[in-house]
Amino acid sequence: MNNSIYSNIKESKTGDLLPFFTDGKSMDSFYNPVKEAESIILQLEKSYNFFIITGLGSGILLKNLLQSFPESKIIVIENSQADYDYLKQLPLINTLYNNKNVIFSTISSIKEDLQNNYIPALYGELKIIQRQSWISHINFEELNLKVSEALNIISNDFATQSFFGKLWQYNIIKNLKLYKNCNKIDNKIQIDINKTALVVAAGPSVDSKIDLIKKQRNNYFIIATDTAFSILSNNNIQSDIAISIDGQNVSYNHFNNLKQNYSNTIFLFDFCANPNCVSYLQKKNATIGFFKSMHPLLNFIQNDFKILSSGSGTITMSALDLAVQLGFKNIEILGADFGYINGKSYAKGTYLDTLYQKSANKIEPSELIFDKLLFRTNLIKNESKVTTKLLLNYQQSLENYVKSYGLEFKNENYSYKITNNSKKSLTINDFFTDFKYDDFICKLKSLNKEQLVVALLPYIAFLRGKNSKLSWEEYLKKENKNLLRLI
Repeated sequence: MNNSIYSNIKESKTGDLLPFFTDGKSMDSFYNPVKEAESIILQLEKSYNFFIITGLGSGILLKNLLQSFPESKIIVIENSQADYDYLKQLPLINTLYNNKNVIFSTISSIKEDLQNNYIPALYGELKIIQRQSWISHINFEELNLKVSEALNIISNDFATQSFFGKLWQYNIIKNLKLYKNCNKIDNKIQIDINKTALVVAAGPSVDSKIDLIKKQRNNYFIIATDTAFSILSNNNIQSDIAISIDGQNVSYNHFNNLKQNYSNTIFLFDFCANPNCVSYLQKKNATIGFFKSMHPLLNFIQNDFKILSSGSGTITMSALDLAVQLGFKNIEILGADFGYINGKSYAKGTYLDTLYQKSANKIEPSELIFDKLLFRTNLIKNESKVTTKLLLNYQQSLENYVKSYGLEFKNENYSYKITNNSKKSLTINDFFTDFKYDDFICKLKSLNKEQLVVALLPYIAFLRGKNSKLSWEEYLKKENKNLLRLI
């Protein structure tokens, strides 16, 4: 049974084989499909490196596009796999299937295919070539929604890389240099995974849980996010582990000038995190380990540094992932409010309290300064709290993580209670692997052009965000110059 939107193959006036839809209409020009394809391509700017073609049809347009843009990446969309199966009757289609620069997608898979293949930092602007004859025969609303969702995710990711790309690269190289002088953990230290792993974030609901944490402290193994670390410290609660992923200088304030013994806490940093925090904690004789995020540069580290997930970019996710991989059966998350409660952005005891108190005056009291923080983006009323689109994305990311592991969880009164039945995959010692900086630099210098481009994609995104008109050679030249200066 033919489930394709095509039902017939006929010759055009010029002798080219064309597919016809079930309603008898032709996908391509019946009079001269080659001339039609050439006319479409003449309207395209030579700067394009990534295309989407809606509808494969005879394949003539795709063939001509590949000839005019031989280095480009092209996604072709058909309604379903049945359409590709039908179109393979055409000899040209079978030839095109062997081209490594073409991704043959469907409406059901286009969102995933776009996210996996379109890298703005690498390809620049995307061009969609719409075939109206094809669009009129498919569910365009579904296609448009999936493409829009994918491009929105890609756009947000590119915007983040454009903003942080240079900073991340600097932080990685700096932290790798610092790591060789970090205090390593005593291998005899054991973590009691029979305790409840208490992941503490910095949401305002933590204020009401401080007394509970103190009373049950001996039952908890506390994993604090960097912002929550200072909150707990200011309440005389020692964290077992503190974790940080923020690359910005402001994160330094989470750790400095606290009245506690830093040597009693294990500090774990993403290599993209702020190196000033690491330097400060080294001076405090703290024990410091590192983990990898998904930054491509870190893939070329030969040592076995472990990866912690941050989902859509939230440190609470990394702390939860740590608890899961360490094998804790019972996990509780406090302060992951993903919103503002009673007009408050954070719990008491963050560096913002001190900072805003110092800058407050009669005209602009600290309450007003905190309100500016709260209203810096559009607010959304959600059940018993006020939140933002970004915070809701963070919450969805965390809950998707919990579901993906098959974890049982309850979200009650701004706390998650999780039962973890997955197998233990890490020990705390895994974050203190041996590392030879000189070997890493030798590895970097030996990368070929393609490998180097992949390794430094976030920095290229930063460069492209500053100037989108540069050639690839110019991007790579600037890239190499900055990297050599850092190492």
